[in-house]
Amino acid sequence: MNNRKILILVIILVVSLIGPKLISTEATISNNDPLISLSYLNKVIDELKATLNLKNEQQDDAISTISTQVSQVSSATGNVLEVVELYANTTLLNNAGKSIVREGQSKVLVGTKIIADAGTEIILRYTNGSTTAIASNLGGLSNVTEGYDIQHGKVIPANHLLIIPRSDGRGVAITNNAIFMIRGSYRVE
Repeated sequence: MNNRKILILVIILVVSLIGPKLISTEATISNNDPLISLSYLNKVIDELKATLNLKNEQQDDAISTISTQVSQVSSATGNVLEVVELYANTTLLNNAGKSIVREGQSKVLVGTKIIADAGTEIILRYTNGSTTAIASNLGGLSNVTEGYDIQHGKVIPANHLLIIPRSDGRGVAITNNAIFMIRGSYRVE
């Protein structure tokens, strides 16, 4: 009889220790891993694709509209890249066989200074004489190519991208003639 009681106690002990783990494992599997059909999964994926395609089309339309507006503003403000050939006086201009042109992509002008507005980009392509910076009290021209500020009266290096930071009379001065690439608004004096 003692053996029987011991056996029953051992079985009760084993069931009480292992039983809850088996039951909770089975419940965890059924709750966290529900079964779905392949057709349902394909339907959900197709709906997500359709939603994403619609959003992409809307974004493409918005980007296209913004791009069109930017190019209209750029052309309206003269923000196109121009080649500007500048001569210091009319004698030099006449000796070079050029005439004054104020329209189009290639401009031939008479003057000794280019005064540019904020954000204007200037690249000196050629000079026959001295080409120097015109700065203001607040600073010079931003030489983006080498990362420094060109101060007043300092020589402009050829083929360097210069950006005019403010509309306060900054620009470049020439003594003979020079060819520039300019994007932005400016005036020749």
